[in-house]
Amino acid sequence: MLNHSGIWRHVCVAVILLLVFGGLSYADWTRPVWDDDFSDGNYTANETWTTFGSPGGSWDASSNQFVIGATYLAAPAGWAGAYVSVLETDQGIRGWCAPHTTAGNGVAAIAVLNYTPTAGSGFGTGYALSMTYNGSTNTVASIQEIYDAALPSEIGAEQTIVSGAHSALEFRFLKMDSRLWGRVWQAGTAEPSTWNWSELVPGTSYATGYGGVGVFTQNPGVTAPVATFDDIKYGTPEPTTMLLMATGIGALVLRRRRDS
Repeated sequence: MLNHSGIWRHVCVAVILLLVFGGLSYADWTRPVWDDDFSDGNYTANETWTTFGSPGGSWDASSNQFVIGATYLAAPAGWAGAYVSVLETDQGIRGWCAPHTTAGNGVAAIAVLNYTPTAGSGFGTGYALSMTYNGSTNTVASIQEIYDAALPSEIGAEQTIVSGAHSALEFRFLKMDSRLWGRVWQAGTAEPSTWNWSELVPGTSYATGYGGVGVFTQNPGVTAPVATFDDIKYGTPEPTTMLLMATGIGALVLRRRRDS
């Protein structure tokens, strides 16, 4: 027969499993702080995006999607994008992205967190989830640290998301305390239950900043659209999710919140 402590131990385990596999199975936001599906045909209201990057960047939301292009102007590279002016410490951004094939290798679509822009031609600082079609082979992704005046450096190693093909992607990118979490999968397929990356932030930790999307290119003369984005949502991860992920449990069980 179980003693009282044994009973409570079993009850606690059962409650934890219920939370993990039930209501918390797709909890990663208290609520989206903002979201934009660009159904209003622009990126200037609902939400209001602030553009950043090199002159020559171009934006077009007329298709009810957010199409971004960049022109290589000067070293170290071309850089363009937009963010929404909401500052958070712990952040998450998710959405749909289609890296374009016309620009060729050396260009990437990015989702940024803790991003702080810099006046002039600097990149700004923060963290980026980079997604690209590398030539005629694979659709790949990695996590990068953004420096103000130098090329981004890799934090989470490049991984192949779709082998041997160009593909639209869905992504989820979180920054919580001292760790970055990233998940990328082929658009239209089920979201994986595991994370591609769980990386400690490097020595220089950017504590606050904005969330947004953009493009990056090292190719001279790239003027074509580089990436298209849609259904972008930004929020603050729930404390329960942070605890689960810190213990390693959440990395196995979190699922997408179903928007009601």
